[in-house]
Amino acid sequence: MRRGEIWSVAGRGYAAKPRPVLVVQSDGTLPSYDSVVVCLLTSVDRDDACRVRIENLPETGLKRESWVMADKILAVRKDELGSRIGRLPDAEMTRVSQALRTVLGL
Repeated sequence: MRRGEIWSVAGRGYAAKPRPVLVVQSDGTLPSYDSVVVCLLTSVDRDDACRVRIENLPETGLKRESWVMADKILAVRKDELGSRIGRLPDAEMTRVSQALRTVLGL
């Protein structure tokens, strides 16, 4: 598991239904914890500075155009993750990082 990878998860709250999530936690901290910090993805288009559009490119593994919801950040237990779906291209991950800075005021 690495920052920028897309995984499936079915958990609780906003992630109650199976959906893809993007790992946003730093690679250096991933081995230290039993949970991982992710952002939820959605297929619902919303023009917002906190949402990052992701095309359904082959490397993402997504079946349709999606949006990373930088305003929906959560920690999930690693054992709640399903399978690895794909990986975000670097350019999109840079945009996600900017959206996270906006949401978190960093």
